[in-house]
Amino acid sequence: MKSGTASLFLTLLLMTILTACISAPSRIQLASPWLDSDALTRLFRDHTVESVNVKSGVVSRTYYAPDGSLVQWREGTWRNGRWRVRNGRICLQMEDRREKCRAVIKEDGQYRKYVIRRDGRHRLVVTYRWFEPGNRLRQP
Repeated sequence: MKSGTASLFLTLLLMTILTACISAPSRIQLASPWLDSDALTRLFRDHTVESVNVKSGVVSRTYYAPDGSLVQWREGTWRNGRWRVRNGRICLQMEDRREKCRAVIKEDGQYRKYVIRRDGRHRLVVTYRWFEPGNRLRQP
């Protein structure tokens, strides 16, 4: 009876260790690529950025000025707004709309912006095509 209990215990222990070894790397991979506030500031400040809205396919080009203002060319229209980095999120407020803050991750060599919901689910909203230093927009 004792050897049967010991065998069962060892089997369960081995299964627990194997499960931990298999699942631990995926937890690390999911947590590590999110950009922190410093990385976000370096990426956006004084850069022109081209992005694509995942749902609509709309392409935008936005200049993120060092003073927190932004200008954007989108669907033939100029838009103005404000930007800032807060708690590891890039926050944008366009004209008369409310501020929206999103997390940015580098996946497969590409930067992507996600909505992080309270229930922990992530929803991809924007993919960034490129970042160039300075204001590359040609405003009228």
